[in-house]
Amino acid sequence: MPVAKASKQVHKFHQGHKTEAKEILRRRAQYNLVLSYMASAHRTKPEFLLTHNRGSKHLSDARHIANYLAHVVFGINFTDISKMAARDRTSIAHGCHRVEDLRDLPHYDRPLHFAELALQEFFDASWECANDDKK
Repeated sequence: MPVAKASKQVHKFHQGHKTEAKEILRRRAQYNLVLSYMASAHRTKPEFLLTHNRGSKHLSDARHIANYLAHVVFGINFTDISKMAARDRTSIAHGCHRVEDLRDLPHYDRPLHFAELALQEFFDASWECANDDKK
């Protein structure tokens, strides 16, 4: 194989890893934004939403909503959320389905709708500024 061709393949390989690393960083930033938002809305600390035990119903509900928003707003799959939250993937899925069922109630749906819009707008604007991404 010519040196020039091998060099291009190595460069392409490293570019792929940079892209992958940036995507992981992006997902973590999105999840952290949702956790911070939910912690603030529920007057608690983000780390309390990530405790290993179930916690109070208040914390459990906040955690389910945070995971739901991460999944719906940013498209983070249950497996990735479970890794970031240190929980089982099926627990994440259960919580998300639970929140989805509650969206039939107007007093649940309305705040979630506005949270979705706010989180998406805030993240898009801040990520673009911080990373010089152009759409």
